[in-house]
Amino acid sequence: FEELHILTPGLCWSPDGKKIALSSKAGASDAIFIFDVKTGKHQKLDLKLDGIFSVDWSPDGKKLAFVGLHKHQSDIFIYDLETKKLTNLTNDIFSDSDPHFSHDGKAVFFSSDRGDYTGLASREYFFDIINHNYKQLDLYRIDIDTREIQRITDLPNSNETSVVASRDGKYLFFISDFNGINNIYCKDISNVNWNVDYSVLIKSEDDVRPITNSLNGIYQISLSDDAKRLAFSSMFKAAYNIFVVTNPVDQISTIDKLPLTKFAQSKLLVAKPKEETDTVKVVTKSRVEITYSDSVVIKTGNIVDTSNAFTDIARQNFTNYIFNEKFITREAPVKDSLLFAYDRKDSLGNFIVNKYKINFSPDIIYANAGFSTFYGLLGTTVLAFSDMMGDHQIIGITSLNIDLKNSDYGIAYFYLPERTDFTIQAFHTARFLIQERNRFYYLYRYRNYGTYFSASYPIDKFYRIEGGLSWLNVRRDNLDIYEEPPQLLSLLIPSASFVHDNSLWEFTAPSRGTRYNFTIFGVPALKKNAFNFGTVTGDYRTYFKFWKEYSLTLRLSGGYSFGRNPQKFMLGGTENWINYQFEENRIPIESAEDFLFLTPVLPLRGYNYSQRLGTKYALMNLEFHFPLIKLLVTSTLPLLFQNIRGVAFLDIGSAWTRNSDFRGTVRDVYGNVYTKDLLIGTGVGTRIYLFGFLLKFDFAWNYNLVNFSDTKFYLSLGTDL
Repeated sequence: FEELHILTPGLCWSPDGKKIALSSKAGASDAIFIFDVKTGKHQKLDLKLDGIFSVDWSPDGKKLAFVGLHKHQSDIFIYDLETKKLTNLTNDIFSDSDPHFSHDGKAVFFSSDRGDYTGLASREYFFDIINHNYKQLDLYRIDIDTREIQRITDLPNSNETSVVASRDGKYLFFISDFNGINNIYCKDISNVNWNVDYSVLIKSEDDVRPITNSLNGIYQISLSDDAKRLAFSSMFKAAYNIFVVTNPVDQISTIDKLPLTKFAQSKLLVAKPKEETDTVKVVTKSRVEITYSDSVVIKTGNIVDTSNAFTDIARQNFTNYIFNEKFITREAPVKDSLLFAYDRKDSLGNFIVNKYKINFSPDIIYANAGFSTFYGLLGTTVLAFSDMMGDHQIIGITSLNIDLKNSDYGIAYFYLPERTDFTIQAFHTARFLIQERNRFYYLYRYRNYGTYFSASYPIDKFYRIEGGLSWLNVRRDNLDIYEEPPQLLSLLIPSASFVHDNSLWEFTAPSRGTRYNFTIFGVPALKKNAFNFGTVTGDYRTYFKFWKEYSLTLRLSGGYSFGRNPQKFMLGGTENWINYQFEENRIPIESAEDFLFLTPVLPLRGYNYSQRLGTKYALMNLEFHFPLIKLLVTSTLPLLFQNIRGVAFLDIGSAWTRNSDFRGTVRDVYGNVYTKDLLIGTGVGTRIYLFGFLLKFDFAWNYNLVNFSDTKFYLSLGTDL
């Protein structure tokens, strides 16, 4: 499985103690996993629900009860392990949680916000949840056969959750914040007949007895089968811990009531029934007389004496007192139809549909700096705007330098309200390269401008299909010889990709999961002898985590370009290499085509950039990540370094054009086998965050099957594979 639900755990034991059932994310949906404790083998129950929480096992071991999310609502489900039948018990708009079987397995206790809506008829028609008090949680019991729901608690000033019943059917334990703090309470249900003249069991604190008196909130209780141990979680020393109460039934008689916190007292004052609340008699004089039901008389006017009239609470709270006659009558508050649902219905009770207006507002405006291996330090300003729903986004990027011909700028619009996301963008970039020609060096400017349209369709949470169409233009100018005519290139490039990604990231790289990308793109031949090519690439990466902070990465990638003007791949080096070196001390860009389509294949450490060039490539990377230094404090400068990671790597790859010319290894006259076109590099390195940048320090050696080269040092930026 991928990950557990931390806030809504669902782990439970089978009645015989041999198996554990838990809910977990599993691909596009949630699933229930049943583990054999002794053998470690597991069974996956893929129930096709968006979410599964709080699993409980029936006393006879034949059923599982849990909360399931389906069609954007949470309900109580029952799964029969023998018949493989899934049943939705509640199936309504109300939110249900914390299911637990009764002692005989014929009913399920749970917490819900349904209030008095327990009958089948009241649960079937359309319900206006906006005007319902969905913040109030109480306890309920539902019969599995009849689906009749019975309300157990009716405590309007508190929330009741996490209900469990003892296996002997005598006691009901649950969590309530009646006194202002989540504590465990118990109700004796040994004499309750659920089928005869049933009424609400708990209407006040007098109907239950507290088991705990904790100052920290208590959550997620669990009761042993013999009811002699009650476990729960609570905060202790700024962290959640597990606590156990032994013989919880014996605690029933030790505590009568819990003292109310000030917060709970204020809630009770606000919620006093009308007949018990204070009455206010307004006298049209310079004085106002307020008479309390408990015979306390307070007179207010020019002089107010509160020494004998106010209680501690009344002395602090004057919000209900009238000090001036002109404030006695107030105008009714204006109802805002944009905020309240009661003004958004027509005469027939149907909701009025208003047309949504798109109004853009700025999300973020910032400037940043970046480093490019080929073009050095770059600075950009980013401006991002979106509407309130986030369905429409506009992003602009600028990096101005002298004039528009020498600057970078672009704008993109994202259309995101539907399942398929669409993007259209226009851009202009300018790059400068010093290139040799006829033993002289000239400064060339490459301008790249055009438009790009793309669409992304998610198959599910981890798979998607992407497609795009680009119109690209490149202009190559010799800035030292203005008489030299510019080289112009204008191309139409379609592309399509299939992408999978369920990887989970940690400090510097993913540690679990798999991701891959298969792409095909190219330039079609629109006329005879025109520039054209096609390229197919694949990149597969999988990650294995073990020993908590150790991980292994395996990457396989390859590419093949074909056509009249096949694309070139440049093998060697690493990403964002600051102290970079090019083979033969030159960037292998000779034309506008090279500027557009020359693609670095990285990393292959132990070698310079452009160590191999070709229209085909294959590359394998293996990386082992491990913790190197947890905490490092320097003495000279007050710098603190944390989580310095170590990495050991092995890179093997090659790039070639003609298959007949490829020689991976050769044998010399002495019979020694060594590599020729096959490149092998290995080494070690560290990863450290410094001033917000992830720095990578690598020491690598290339290996030709006979000996190792001298050490090559790499200083680079960015994450790992």
